[in-house]
Amino acid sequence: MWKKILCWLLVLIWLIVIFCFSAKNGETSSGQSKGVIIGVLAEGTVVAQKAGIIERNLSQEEINIVLDNFNGVIRKIAHATIYFVLAILIVIALNTRADTFLRNMLIAVILCFLYSITDEYHQTLVAGRTGTFLDCLIDTFGAVAACLTYKGFLKLKDSNKKA
Repeated sequence: MWKKILCWLLVLIWLIVIFCFSAKNGETSSGQSKGVIIGVLAEGTVVAQKAGIIERNLSQEEINIVLDNFNGVIRKIAHATIYFVLAILIVIALNTRADTFLRNMLIAVILCFLYSITDEYHQTLVAGRTGTFLDCLIDTFGAVAACLTYKGFLKLKDSNKKA
């Protein structure tokens, strides 16, 4: 009983996390994703220099080019990843086993899609943010990917039991 309550509490907490991400204005949200890119560039540059791949640090102009080219991609990956986690939490909360997988996968994907729609609407109310149906599809893709990953782990677990 407590395990089930804890699992659903984790789902609720994750929904709040998503809501909080969406409540950040456009400048703050974009700044966070750009911060991730800058951090990766900084670490990647150090590694590349040590490996002898590059000899110098990137110029600000080169960094700006990377930011312009990858900020949108990073943001879409974040969408899919956030809903990947949500779907996993829902599937676990539903106590998914191999025999109930398809039903619970559908429930998880539908719940993620519906929450994504409300989340995208919420973003339209936040300064500098927009809501798009494409983001709902990306979120749903993340949820489907999570369910398929979970199914793979169930198969692996079952094959280990049989071995």
